[in-house]
Amino acid sequence: MKLRIISGAVMAALLIVIYFCPPIVFDIAVGIIAAGAYFELTKVRKDLTIPNLMKFVGFVFVVLIMYMNIDSISYVFGIDYTSLSIGFIIMFLPTLFMPKKYNTKEAFYLASTSLFLGVVFNLLMQTFNINKLILVWLIVIACSTDIFALFGGMLIGKHKLTPISPKKTIEGSVTGLIVAVIIGSFFYLMFINKEVSIPVIIIITALLSCAGQMGDLFFSLIKRENEIKDYSHLIPGHGGILDRIDSTVFILLFYIVLSRFL
Repeated sequence: MKLRIISGAVMAALLIVIYFCPPIVFDIAVGIIAAGAYFELTKVRKDLTIPNLMKFVGFVFVVLIMYMNIDSISYVFGIDYTSLSIGFIIMFLPTLFMPKKYNTKEAFYLASTSLFLGVVFNLLMQTFNINKLILVWLIVIACSTDIFALFGGMLIGKHKLTPISPKKTIEGSVTGLIVAVIIGSFFYLMFINKEVSIPVIIIITALLSCAGQMGDLFFSLIKRENEIKDYSHLIPGHGGILDRIDSTVFILLFYIVLSRFL
């Protein structure tokens, strides 16, 4: 637990520094995080043996998507169909020429992974450029939910939440939700928009907190299906990049849908 707290404090400090740096620093940092998340997902499937060359091609596809149109003032998918088509062609056609080394199952997994991560990180960068505080708010909700769900489960947790993650409890989940709603709603009203309807921001914050917990469970299910404990050992006490951004990914996706009500 001590190592986990220290690592968490270091990550928080780095995020604060990046927040106040020029935008190019944030762009580079997100690129590094995306690279780590991509390679964690491409190695999680033990039944797939994707050639390194194709992994590189897939990562180029991620970068192509994530850095397109990031200066938009509204959420717009940042890549055209020509670029998408080229990416899919480059990832699919090699299956015809080296079927024993790279099959269609691997091609579809690589393509879906690249597209998913490219879109997620593109949206993250657009959110940062549209309003930095919105991204901070989403991270605050994710962290509040995770931290207090953990402590709530340790202190009062008795009833298992789901077989997907046996250590999670209903009590912990509810504790994380309540605290995230309080902290998240207060942050939004104080720093982003004081005029927003309080019931609306409470409901949206609650939905985002629930989305974060679903993201946590979704990425836990991937690990469970592939019989691994962590995506990597990059972050001491926490695991890999995906172990840390799992809830934020789903919160971001849900926010894009709910933002029209704010």
